[in-house]
Amino acid sequence: MSPVDVGRWADTLMARYADHDVTGSALFPLLADGELEMVPLAGHPAEHLRWYRPPADCVALGLVSAGWAAPIDSPVRPSAHPDAQRIVQAVVVARDGAVGARLRYPDGSVVDPGAPGAGRVLDALRRSLRRMAA
Repeated sequence: MSPVDVGRWADTLMARYADHDVTGSALFPLLADGELEMVPLAGHPAEHLRWYRPPADCVALGLVSAGWAAPIDSPVRPSAHPDAQRIVQAVVVARDGAVGARLRYPDGSVVDPGAPGAGRVLDALRRSLRRMAA
């Protein structure tokens, strides 16, 4: 079990944006003392994370961003799917690799997507944390 409760931090980030429309992304380094910094991002998060080096006392990185959700088995990207929904997503990755995430749908429901997925942004968060430790 991770010393960082990634699920709780994902809930904290989602609650922070409960009454807000999200149109971009923000990175949240979680520091060892429990402080949560905010780094607004311009452009795609993976591009920013490509060079980002977290503070030395960072125990996890959180990311809140707007996105699209569609059926998993769709052959088209989510934003092109006819049943796509605009979502807000929060993901937290701890230094030990633990991952927690939450998705908020347009009706306000928040779900835990379960096991960590894969993708460019998740990989970039993990690489950024390794860069800090190097």
